[in-house]
Amino acid sequence: MEQKTTYQPKIFRSVAVFLQAIQLQASRGYSHFIEGEIDEEKINAFMIKMHEKFSCCASHVQKCRNKKLGIAGTWLAFVKTANMPKAKWIILVSGGNKEIGIWKEEFLYPIKRLNAFGRYELRKYYRSSDNKYSYSWQLNEKTYGLLVNTIKSHQHSKSKMQFILDRIGKLPGFHLLKEQKSELVKTRTATADKSFREQLILPPKLFFTRFMKHEQ
Repeated sequence: MEQKTTYQPKIFRSVAVFLQAIQLQASRGYSHFIEGEIDEEKINAFMIKMHEKFSCCASHVQKCRNKKLGIAGTWLAFVKTANMPKAKWIILVSGGNKEIGIWKEEFLYPIKRLNAFGRYELRKYYRSSDNKYSYSWQLNEKTYGLLVNTIKSHQHSKSKMQFILDRIGKLPGFHLLKEQKSELVKTRTATADKSFREQLILPPKLFFTRFMKHEQ
C-alpha cells in the first residue's frame, strides 16, 4: 500500500518571529506574495493542496533545481497566536520565467505592498555593513503618525507618556523599526513637559537610543 508523504507546516506562535522569517525570505529573492486566513484545524489540508498545486513544500534541492529551470519557487508559512481567532497564511513567490506569469493571474502582489496586521510594512534598504540590499519591517505611515500625534497630545501627562514609551519599547527590533523608535523617543524628548521629562524611565529595549543624537 502506497504511503502518502506528510509535510510539517510552518506554524509560528509569535508574530515577531513570523515577520522575521518573511523579511529573511524577501532578502533571499522572494518578490511576490498572496495571503489569507484559515481555521487552524484546516491548515494541514490546505498545505497539502497548495503543495500539490504550487510545490510549496518542495525541498531545498528541488527548489534549487526549479530555479535553474526558471520555475518560480514558493514558501508557505502560518501564524496563530492565542489572541488570533484564525490563523494567517502567506505564500511568498520568487521570480521564475516559466511560472511567475501564472502566479500573477492568481492574485499575486509585489512584496513591497505587503502590509502585515495593519501596522507593519516591508521596505528595502541598503545595508552598509556588507554593501548589500536587504528587507526590514517598519511601522506603516498611518500607525507611525498615530504614535507621533499620541505623544504630542499627552505631553503634559507623565503617566500616559510613560505608558507610550513602554509600548514603543515592546515593538519588534527590526532594523528600520529601530530607526523609527529612535525618532519617536526624539519626539518625546522634544515635546514632553520639562517638569517630568527627566523622570520618564526608558525601557531596556530602548537603551540604544541613548547613543543617538536627539534634540534637547
